[in-house]
Amino acid sequence: MISFPYILAQLFGTAAFGFQVFSAQAKQRSTLTLFLGFSNIFWVAHYIVLNIPLAAMIAGLIAIQLIVSSVVDPKYRKPIIIVFIILYWIAAYFTLEETSHLLPVVGSSILSLTFLMSGPTIQLLPVVGTSTLSLSLLVGDSAKIVRIGAIISFSLWMTHGFFTGSIIEVVANGIPLAAALFGLFFKDIEFKRPSWLQVGQTSKTHPKSDK
Repeated sequence: MISFPYILAQLFGTAAFGFQVFSAQAKQRSTLTLFLGFSNIFWVAHYIVLNIPLAAMIAGLIAIQLIVSSVVDPKYRKPIIIVFIILYWIAAYFTLEETSHLLPVVGSSILSLTFLMSGPTIQLLPVVGTSTLSLSLLVGDSAKIVRIGAIISFSLWMTHGFFTGSIIEVVANGIPLAAALFGLFFKDIEFKRPSWLQVGQTSKTHPKSDK
């Protein structure tokens, strides 16, 4: 039977997702960051109920960062963002239980970096992406974690391609990204494949009988 805390956690997650959807409609930066900030407040509740302290702490920090950066004078935004990126990694240092828990820290750092994106800072995207992939290789023999690291890496390299206008970089990372996502969902998480993807397997499981 599904427990009440689990259901409550999913309700908090649904509310967080709702604010993320609203943020997609925002045209102004301040409104976008404010909605994302409120979204992360609900993510904090979600992770607290699920007893995932580091993810809850990171979500709380990024909620504060987003809300504060949406209301302060623009000239103070960059120092605030840099301070919070440092806080993410300090939180990780004191609460880390396993390497895979670093993924929310990396994700929050990447989101924060996007608020600094201009000119030379765009070149940080490939550095962060490659570092994330390298970090995932430290997690034992887990193909799932390496694949997640690759997804983050491909995404950042592809974003770099959009910024720099490199079509081939977008394509060369977009296709492996799609393949990595496919592998994550259907090999690591083992979602049930749709029928049109099982045609080849069906023919193998029902060989023709000899006449």
